[in-house]
Amino acid sequence: MTKKVLFYAIVVFAMLALFTPSLLSNEAVSPKCLNIELQNLEGRSFTLADFKGTPTVLVFWASWCPHCRREMPQLKELYEEGGDIQILAVSMDKDQEALRNYLDELEPNFPIFVRNEELANCIGGVRGIPTLFVLDKDFSTAEKFVGETSNEKLKGALKEQE
Repeated sequence: MTKKVLFYAIVVFAMLALFTPSLLSNEAVSPKCLNIELQNLEGRSFTLADFKGTPTVLVFWASWCPHCRREMPQLKELYEEGGDIQILAVSMDKDQEALRNYLDELEPNFPIFVRNEELANCIGGVRGIPTLFVLDKDFSTAEKFVGETSNEKLKGALKEQE
């Protein structure tokens, strides 16, 4: 009986840790993370530092993830609404053909970068997907969301960055 209760307590704690948004205390993104090379689908290289200066939603996602597939059109809509924000999406797909097929369907209006575990590990806290970080213009990590997140929550977090 005690082992069963302990097991369920661990499962509940793990689920809460994975799917509950957590507030980070305006922790600056390490300069090491800012200089990690990202590649887009055309093979062009960028770093996070190239995008510094604008409030940003940095999302780690994959085309095979059902939550991500529901969230990506919402991010596209958020970006289309305009305003002083940018969205950077790092795909964790291993299958580039599946990724390209999904993107042909989605027609994203923001940059998509190929799998980059180095950045996911450096920025910290990417234990599942989707994981989104809302960064202010100086790239201080303000809020982290794990799991499918509504545009209303993202707008609220972005508004705090103004």
